[in-house]
Amino acid sequence: MKKLFGYLKGHSKGKILFDTRDLPLGDIEWFNGGNWEQTYGDVKEELPLDQPTAKMKPVKITIFFDALFACDMITRRSVTGIIVFVNSTPIRWYCKKQNTVETSMYGAELVAG
Repeated sequence: MKKLFGYLKGHSKGKILFDTRDLPLGDIEWFNGGNWEQTYGDVKEELPLDQPTAKMKPVKITIFFDALFACDMITRRSVTGIIVFVNSTPIRWYCKKQNTVETSMYGAELVAG
């Protein structure tokens, strides 16, 4: 955030824009988190009675992560990639080598998640 606000301070006509449209995803296989009711039962979130009413559109956070198994041909380390969207705006992303050498795609995916 310091870099972002530092940039905006030096560029008086600069601005931050967020794309509020839904992220067009197409045909994606979604992970639904498994059967939460089996672990936690039929629980509901308790909301405060005096909470303010929403003034804007709802925000949807979407996170994609993946691993490329044994990408580095010398060390055989896998690479992890992560991107985080708020609606259609990417707000955080990175790609880096994993710290361990995995012997299977399953292991690389497990380390990535």
